[in-house]
Amino acid sequence: MRTLRMAVIATSAAAALACSSGGSSEPPTPSLTLDPTEWSVSAGGAPKQFTATLTGASDPVVWSIETAGSAAEVGTLSSTGLYTPPPSLAAGRDVVVKATAGALVARATVHLGAAVDGVTLTVTPPTGSLVAGSGGTVSLHAETNYVGTVGWTVVPDLGTLDATSGADVTYTAPAGLVTATTDVAVTATAGAISDATTITVHPTVLQVTGPATVRAGGSYVAFVLVTGVGANAVAWSVVPASAGTISGTGSVGTFTPASSVAADTPFQVVATVGEATGSAASTLLREIVTPGSVVGRVVDERGTGYVGAKVVIGTRSATTGADGAFTIPSVSPPYDVAVIVESNKNVTVFRGVSDTTPVLPFTRSLLGADRSATISGTVTFQTYGMYVRVFGPLDATWSSGVDGSYSLLSHWSGASPAILTHRATFVATDATTGLPTGYLYGSRTTEATDGGAYTGQDIALALLDSGSVTGTVLPGDDHDVTTYLFSVSANFTDAYSASLATYTAYDTYVPLGPFDVVVPALPDGTVRLGASAAGLAGGRANASAPVAPGQTGVSLVLPALPTPIAPASGAFDVGYTTAFTWATSETGGTDAVDVDCNNGVSFRIWGGGRSATLPDLGAYGVTLTPGYALCTWYPRWVSYGMAELVQGPAAVDALSVKRTAIGAERSFVF
Repeated sequence: MRTLRMAVIATSAAAALACSSGGSSEPPTPSLTLDPTEWSVSAGGAPKQFTATLTGASDPVVWSIETAGSAAEVGTLSSTGLYTPPPSLAAGRDVVVKATAGALVARATVHLGAAVDGVTLTVTPPTGSLVAGSGGTVSLHAETNYVGTVGWTVVPDLGTLDATSGADVTYTAPAGLVTATTDVAVTATAGAISDATTITVHPTVLQVTGPATVRAGGSYVAFVLVTGVGANAVAWSVVPASAGTISGTGSVGTFTPASSVAADTPFQVVATVGEATGSAASTLLREIVTPGSVVGRVVDERGTGYVGAKVVIGTRSATTGADGAFTIPSVSPPYDVAVIVESNKNVTVFRGVSDTTPVLPFTRSLLGADRSATISGTVTFQTYGMYVRVFGPLDATWSSGVDGSYSLLSHWSGASPAILTHRATFVATDATTGLPTGYLYGSRTTEATDGGAYTGQDIALALLDSGSVTGTVLPGDDHDVTTYLFSVSANFTDAYSASLATYTAYDTYVPLGPFDVVVPALPDGTVRLGASAAGLAGGRANASAPVAPGQTGVSLVLPALPTPIAPASGAFDVGYTTAFTWATSETGGTDAVDVDCNNGVSFRIWGGGRSATLPDLGAYGVTLTPGYALCTWYPRWVSYGMAELVQGPAAVDALSVKRTAIGAERSFVF
């Protein structure tokens, strides 16, 4: 590439020297231009003089009107370029004025406006949009030099005008039922000419009423369509359909709730007549339950069961056995549950859980990975100086850029021996933009025993099929950020996940708008494309979606960053009764607070609103020493609910768009 660039520079320099050498200059290229090249005038208006400029030639300039038609239709043009518009036109048109000089030709366009005997008429605005039944209006104005009365008509007869004549009228949307989108022409007439505004009338928004709450497993209830629909049949539906069923074709829909629901579930009953729709919002409440057993599992981020975790619900507790299974009797949903793992250092709390068969996940730290083995080998199909990323279940390294060799102390938890998959990736990028242009990928499995060393674990790279993904990034609010990143990550079929490419798209502020990113097609997994932005005061907003090469229309909406409120940064004497509080403009989803202390103890508390206290789990080996535990905390928000959280990583990974946000970090002394 460097040699080619030097050749181009040398060639350019030679050309420059040739141009600067002595000798007579070449004559200018003959040309013919018109001034102006474009002009607008109404029929009956004043003439316009066009000027021709001829360079490098001496042929006479000949003027003509190129547009076919009589003088009454296109006007006249003198031998010197003076154009006179026709006295009247029923409809506007374009006329082309042409000048020729030998073989040279130049043209100009005259935009003729409609006018009869010099009368002009323009109605503003040219378009409008209203919803039937809303009472909305559009004010219309006729700009004209007509001395008589301007008349107005509406076609079709839908909606009303406050007057049928005059320069200004007001159109009001129809009050009755409209079941289809209809374009209405409101036309003004001044003598023999007319102009119109097109107003799009959208269907009526139907009004539906019904109970604010319905109990799962209860008897049927009625939802009523208040808007009169005459003899039109009504189509009733329920969103989501899992909330129950509804029947009826008239103004009353009979709703039968689902027999059971894991958590209080918002739903809508929708009435539809043609294109007209309306809905009533309600909430399906959990059925009344009696205390029973919670039978669940504790799993890590891969969905692997964790043996030996402590599970605490109220005053009852259990220790997980094979595959992370546990049973705690006599629990009345909703309940709060704490999961304690990794030598009493890692605590995850789920508040307000209704599921009696939960799959409770936690994020494993390297501290809790009690198995390890040394894996080494060579990454092949690489060129000199290419560094390839090699990663396993919890660890990653880079291969040598000289011979492709790598060595990795790979950690895992659970049984020994275990089948470990290690993967290698290389991302080619554009030298100017830094964006990915292609992907190399390979993998290898090793049956590893704790403490073992395995050489010769070579990984062969292959070029993956790839293609562009296009879409748009939007903000959830006007949060202020410092950096903006794209990430291409992989969710593999064995439940591992890894980042394939991360790059800075812009250095300052959020570049809202479209993107075009190249992603691969993985042979053993799926790809997610993510966008993220860091806050000026700390924290980060993220949005991601599963993608495939060639996909279009991907929408990534960054959520607002949650704001920590109390305790203040640097606070002393924070204890188990201290409330951690925060705020965010996001609705729905699930809130959480993370606390990390210098003795290795960490908490993540999910759900229960935007206030939480640390649970005192000293009886289960989780210890914080007052005055000695230096800790940090920050709030968190995710777009999915508790129902997905307590069904394990697979339930969350199955979601399409995922949006997460982390607030600024604050410190305190426990």
